[in-house]
Amino acid sequence: MQYNDALKLLEGFLTPKMLVVPFVLMALGFWIKNIPDFKAWKIPFILLAVGVVIGIGFQDYWDVPAHVAPQVVLAGIIQGGVATAMSQLYYQAWKQLFHKEVFNDSPKRQS
Repeated sequence: MQYNDALKLLEGFLTPKMLVVPFVLMALGFWIKNIPDFKAWKIPFILLAVGVVIGIGFQDYWDVPAHVAPQVVLAGIIQGGVATAMSQLYYQAWKQLFHKEVFNDSPKRQS
C-alpha cells in the first residue's frame, strides 16, 4: 500500500483538519491522568466531549451567521467519536510498548 493510498483511506474516516485531534486528545488525557485524586474512568468521557466539540467546530458546513444544521452536529459527533477512539487506541498502544511492567504484575490464570 502506497503512502497516498493510506492517506486516502484515513481521510474516509477523518477529515484532514481532524487528523491532529487524536494526538491533542491523547495529550489532554495524559494531563488529566496526572491530576491527583481524579478518577480515571472519567477520562474517556471527557475526551469524547472535547472531541465532539472540536469535531463540530471543524466542520465545513457552517452557514453565516453561525447556523448549526443537523448534518453539522451529526458529522461532528462522528468525527469527534472517531478521533477519541483513535486517541484511546494510541494510548493503549503506548502503554503496551513502553509500560510493560504494568501488565507483568497481574496474577497468573490457572487453567
